[in-house]
Amino acid sequence: MTDTPVTQLWILDPSLRDLQGHHYEYNRAVIREAHRRGLATTLYAHRDVSPALQAELGAIPYFARTIYEQAALPRLCSGGRAARWAEPWLCNRALARDLARLPAPGHDTLVFAHTVMHRQAVALAHWQRATGARMNLLLRYPPDPAQRRFSAIDFFYRRALAALDSSRAELSTDTERLARAYQQLSGRAVTVLPIPHVPDQPAPPRAATPPYRILQIGHTSTQKGCGLLADLAERWSELPVQLRIQVSARPYGDADFLQHRLPRLLTLPAVSAIHGNLESHAYYAEFADCDAVLAVYDPAVYRGGSSGIFAEAVAFGKPVIASPDSWMADEIHAGRAAGIVLDAYSAESLFEGVRRYTKQAQSLAEQARACSAPWRARHAITTFMDLLLTPDAPRHA
Repeated sequence: MTDTPVTQLWILDPSLRDLQGHHYEYNRAVIREAHRRGLATTLYAHRDVSPALQAELGAIPYFARTIYEQAALPRLCSGGRAARWAEPWLCNRALARDLARLPAPGHDTLVFAHTVMHRQAVALAHWQRATGARMNLLLRYPPDPAQRRFSAIDFFYRRALAALDSSRAELSTDTERLARAYQQLSGRAVTVLPIPHVPDQPAPPRAATPPYRILQIGHTSTQKGCGLLADLAERWSELPVQLRIQVSARPYGDADFLQHRLPRLLTLPAVSAIHGNLESHAYYAEFADCDAVLAVYDPAVYRGGSSGIFAEAVAFGKPVIASPDSWMADEIHAGRAAGIVLDAYSAESLFEGVRRYTKQAQSLAEQARACSAPWRARHAITTFMDLLLTPDAPRHA
């Protein structure tokens, strides 16, 4: 890409506002390692980033919209096929206005744009080409999960990948599945980066005895298995388990789930709730106090995508109950993580998967502890930074 040594690292993260999600942990890990190596860092965050993160990470309030916010559409474009094309176009246009106001990065600066969707990729690619910025673009979301023939999502990704100046820009992702998908879209090599915010120590050993404490943590969403948990409702009393479920500040799902099924689930004796978002110490304490972790994500949405929760659970030495046809399933089948892979993404399969876990809890606990050290080595922040700063390092695809 260039032989000019990197002395400055810019991070572009429009979604960093507070401690919600993994944006904080991700940025903190990268910034700490950059500083350890003597690199200066500049972090451009959401314009409403908290004063605490401005002080701790040096975050600069800047971007108007997170990657998760959709653009308001004119009535003629709302709904259906027109919205699938108009909405990402408007999001890219809005981000382009923000990027145009940035100062030009120097030749010794690497711009790292992580956690990017099709709603941002085109604007970032055109800004990179216009400024000649040295960039690593990390794509952590899959191309069109529905695999439509004429896909707006894939169209915007192709536009972005074609616009990048390949002599100055690198593509990266964090799973082998996504690397293959983006290599197919772009015809370019794609680096698989580690997930840099895994804990550096396993959780203290915990005797796995019934009732087994099973943790559902992270954003409350029907796309992350919460709907399946609610569908089973009273059946959880048939198993020797205690479900520990985080109810985030902004749950996602249909009206029936939010108004009826989720509230009913939280009243059951076999269920306890964690209300609201968690700071890091409380978040990690939940992992330490559980026997197994749920990572049951809808494969139709998360096909090939990574999971920070899964990565942290494996690093902590915890078994994981995971959805089929997923990166999590790949890691368990490969022996790099321990756990149960469901037969299907369904409530009945989830129930049977948890039942299978209760029959194997002791052996799975031992396997999970054995997986912790090699997993933490594989996802070490030092390895991450070596790959980020050394574009000629070997790549996976």
